[in-house]
Amino acid sequence: MLLRYALKRALFSVPLLLGITLISFLVLHLAPGSPVSARGSLNPHISPESIRELRALYGLDKPLSTQYWDWLKRCAGFNFGDSFQDRQSVLSHILQALPATLLLNGVALLLVFGLGLPLGIFSAIRSGSPLDRAFTLSSFLAFSIPAFVLALFLQLVFGAWLGWFPISGFSSPWSMGQGWLAQAGDVLWHLVLPVWTTAFGAWVTVAQYMRNSTLEVLSQDYIRTAFAKGLGARRITLRHALPNALLPIITLLGLSVPGLVGGSFIIETIFAWPGMGRLGYEAAMNYDYPLVMGVVVMGAVLTVFGNLLADICYAVVDPRVRY
Repeated sequence: MLLRYALKRALFSVPLLLGITLISFLVLHLAPGSPVSARGSLNPHISPESIRELRALYGLDKPLSTQYWDWLKRCAGFNFGDSFQDRQSVLSHILQALPATLLLNGVALLLVFGLGLPLGIFSAIRSGSPLDRAFTLSSFLAFSIPAFVLALFLQLVFGAWLGWFPISGFSSPWSMGQGWLAQAGDVLWHLVLPVWTTAFGAWVTVAQYMRNSTLEVLSQDYIRTAFAKGLGARRITLRHALPNALLPIITLLGLSVPGLVGGSFIIETIFAWPGMGRLGYEAAMNYDYPLVMGVVVMGAVLTVFGNLLADICYAVVDPRVRY
């Protein structure tokens, strides 16, 4: 039953993925500006013949439907085309940027759920206590701080003033000639500020979801019955309340999967982190259509996969979902 449910959800994801790519392709090509106009603006004396040659070189002289169909056929063979900037394959650019994004967002995800889940459960168990009120107040304050403001604040205080951590880049030039241990330590040193910026608002969200879900479960009749039978609070919380309280967290975990590969455009750009977010931002600024679509496809596939993973986890935790 579970396998059939998973296969059905996977089949439903195929038209969703095609719809995402189609809308993204149309929005990208119908937006103001183009690679030809961007390069033509650098040379005000460019001739109409040169413009037509550029459009033919980039394949922009064909109808949109033909361009999308050609792009879709290439994607079926895992060929996203060549970048307009350096004529290198889009897949090579993605493979170069992917490890940095996986490292940044993977560590941030571990930090988010590693801090958020215990704090949410503890706050729910101690509901109404001074610690719970302090946590709720700090959560609202954390929600109100934009990520780019926090990033600039951390760079200013811990990078420029105190000099504890580097404010940009993936590694230092001096580490290139050192051993792997020194290089790994240097990368982790550069990772501190981007990770805390990425995880700051997210762990508060997870903690609040966990707190509210735990409070809702603890108010159910079967939990009160368990207390009336004399079961310990720890056993009731861990064995009876926690599995049901984790259902909303499964959704958050599924929605977090795209961020592992998609990265953060703002944070990676501010910290000059060479990941997928920065790659997509620079591609968009340069009207590099194949590279933008490659990043979009990666994000779309991971979004669909995250939703599918969340649905399967729901079915495992709560068998009623399969019906």
